[in-house]
Amino acid sequence: MEKVVLPLWRAPDTDADELDSWAHTVIPYLHDAREVLGARVLVEAPEGAAMRYGAPVNGSVFGGLVSLWLASYQDLGAVASVLDDAPISKYDGYLVSESVVLGYPAHMAITPGERSPGLCQATLFDKNPAASDDEFFHTWHTLHRKTTLDLHPVWVYVRNEVVRSVTPDAPPLRGIVYENTKTEADMLEPHKFFGSGGDDDALKRNIEHVFTETGQFINYDTIQTAVMHEYLVRRVST
Repeated sequence: MEKVVLPLWRAPDTDADELDSWAHTVIPYLHDAREVLGARVLVEAPEGAAMRYGAPVNGSVFGGLVSLWLASYQDLGAVASVLDDAPISKYDGYLVSESVVLGYPAHMAITPGERSPGLCQATLFDKNPAASDDEFFHTWHTLHRKTTLDLHPVWVYVRNEVVRSVTPDAPPLRGIVYENTKTEADMLEPHKFFGSGGDDDALKRNIEHVFTETGQFINYDTIQTAVMHEYLVRRVST
């Protein structure tokens, strides 16, 4: 089984609600498609616009993600037609290796078409060219894992290490990450998201620590991060 992640890019003047409406039309298809063993759809959340980071790329804005678990990445063509009618300017595709640092409880009920609780921060990034591979993985997987779990009130934390692109002209990426919070306030209120407990000095220290640490392994010239609404379409089955 292989996982493919498809970042979606929209024109700046496309309303985020259009992408959300489209998501509801494709969820039933992905749920029933024979080739799809698991699926997750993320579309940008307008209420999280202030947390967006990253300039438009070739005039397009990072607007969503579709994650698919397939028997083989070569089955992507059988389901990629769901993107034909999406209100997007383009999509990219990446074969990834998934690491579920924190996952939803196994007993949590999933109703296709219903939004997950809270919000999800999705991030696309390439490696800081100054970091060696050893430094990149140690800082991302060991140091930043601890920082994330210590500071942020996340209850889902998924790392996707990019193996290679599977669509033409996809920009280089090394990582795609989802971080989910149980409530909107946990994501949108800085003192909650950065674990500072209302202390402004602690907030400043924690923000500086996060940006200093991530800057050691992430290329901030090309990073894209946006707050999303999540729809879990199917849990992975084998």
